[in-house]
Amino acid sequence: MKNNQTKQNAIDIIETLKEKKQSITFAESCTGGRIASAFTAISGASSVLNGSAVTYSNKIKSQWLGVREETLINYGAVSSQCVSEML
Repeated sequence: MKNNQTKQNAIDIIETLKEKKQSITFAESCTGGRIASAFTAISGASSVLNGSAVTYSNKIKSQWLGVREETLINYGAVSSQCVSEML
């Protein structure tokens, strides 16, 4: 995705969250914090962004997010099963 589109997506999401009086927290993996970075580059993001955890290694996915070791072994870190457990 191009940088301008990423920025616009972040702006749109931030505005929607503000309107709905909601907030967001990220658990990132292979994105390495880029999603949180896109949000924090937008003025006013702190009113809706709680924070972000970069859980790059399988060990941290398990320890911080509770992703089961069986899921990582059977499906891998880049799988819909793993993502579901990261939520």
